[in-house]
Amino acid sequence: PDALIPLVGLASVLRQTGRGAEAEPMLRKAIESGIVEAHKELARVLAALGRMDEAIGEANLAAVMSENDPEAKELAVEVRVARALQDAGEGKADLAVEDLNRLIAQNPQSAMARLGLGKVQIVRRDADAALTALQKAVELDPKAAEAQHQLGYVQHLMKRNAAAAVPVFEKAVALAPGNARYRTSLGGALLE
Repeated sequence: PDALIPLVGLASVLRQTGRGAEAEPMLRKAIESGIVEAHKELARVLAALGRMDEAIGEANLAAVMSENDPEAKELAVEVRVARALQDAGEGKADLAVEDLNRLIAQNPQSAMARLGLGKVQIVRRDADAALTALQKAVELDPKAAEAQHQLGYVQHLMKRNAAAAVPVFEKAVALAPGNARYRTSLGGALLE
């Protein structure tokens, strides 16, 4: 299996450069050898290809095969959140909320699941529910720049409270100084 690790690395590069379809057959061959890293990367490739149900299956399989691998467990959550966001984008926000609430019940300490729920609540235009989910996400992982940014977004644009949004946007910018979207949001709140 160690000889297949470079194959998994190549598949990762292919996925990141938009060539995930080329990575899939290589990873399936690696999986035949039973390596968990291949299952994890195949889940990422399938998610990048928009094949979320298959991605969830691969991520769950990786998590089951490697009980002590926190990365595999986090990946399983990440893929399920991505699926819920995809559902929300397709007009199935209520289904996404149900799925994310089940995910949170199974993983109550997952900041990523709370962030996903907050984003779906934004799509639903439910500012109070988004605020609650995002505040919990930030509480669970204060270093999650995207959670900070989304929280600032809700405070600024949905709750119309620029003063509350500014320090949150500042945290997001401090955590990810190269993110232009975070800087733009901060600038917009400062102008009010």
